[in-house]
Amino acid sequence: MPEEIREYEMWHDEYQCSENGFYIHGILLIPVDKRQDIANILERIRSQFGYGPEDKCGFAGSLGSNLKSQLLRNHLKAGSRFLHVKPAYNDTHFYQLDGKGKYDATQGEKPTPFISISEDDLFGVKIGMLIISDNHSGMYGRDHAEKIETTLRFGLKGLCHFCFDNTNPVVIKKIYFDGYEHYQRSLDLNKIVGTKDWREYIKIDVSDIIIDPRHRADRADETALFIDFVDVMVGGMYNKIYSVRDDSNNVLQPLGDIEDRLRNGTILKNKNSRWSKSITVSEMCLTLDPDNPFKFNSAEFPENPNQKSFDL
Repeated sequence: MPEEIREYEMWHDEYQCSENGFYIHGILLIPVDKRQDIANILERIRSQFGYGPEDKCGFAGSLGSNLKSQLLRNHLKAGSRFLHVKPAYNDTHFYQLDGKGKYDATQGEKPTPFISISEDDLFGVKIGMLIISDNHSGMYGRDHAEKIETTLRFGLKGLCHFCFDNTNPVVIKKIYFDGYEHYQRSLDLNKIVGTKDWREYIKIDVSDIIIDPRHRADRADETALFIDFVDVMVGGMYNKIYSVRDDSNNVLQPLGDIEDRLRNGTILKNKNSRWSKSITVSEMCLTLDPDNPFKFNSAEFPENPNQKSFDL
């Protein structure tokens, strides 16, 4: 194993789906060495729309608002690019509010982007969604917070075991939540990461991990950008896959290629995919086996009922 172990931070969002009763853990892993580069891009995207760190930019309500839809589309476009594990085919450009910027095509002018990401830039971001289809209703004998701790542990472990390996070891340094009051108590770090069955390339030291549980409303610093970002990515991916709301403003267009590859399984199978080992979408269900009560499958997408097991 190489001596260099990459440090990551975990950002959490939860999504409760009124349409089908799902509860979804959204987990975003950001490399510490790329965090500032990512924050700078998100900050510049937001500033084009007059959003500062104190201004919440979540997914809710984005599909029906022309102005907000452009802001959210740029977040999803950046998110798709951050997840690349291989160089892109070309640079990724972000344009002004009208989508192209002001220019006169009749004079041979071309649009000028306000941000460009080089095709060679890689960010190492990972994202996982764990769907609990019964919203924890089958988990008895636990308070609400313990149900969240238990299933979050499953989601984080599955994401880390899938995305990393012995040639790419990582250590989790910090965990961020968007508040904890709705769990009726503080979350217990030991119940989230304190188990012994992590694979050798995932370094977990409970005494060395910091939790930042501040609610979004209490954040006016750089961390607010990432709390909003994981909110947008999880909401966007769920709505793209399950098509639960009309997207007449084409907000979700940047996730189209990811959706296709999730549906046909190439993110799991094809090592040459741009998003190989950067995304997991899985579903947890309860079994009648007391020795193995939890079962995990890749998520069953609408019109694509074939499931393939994940190994946690």
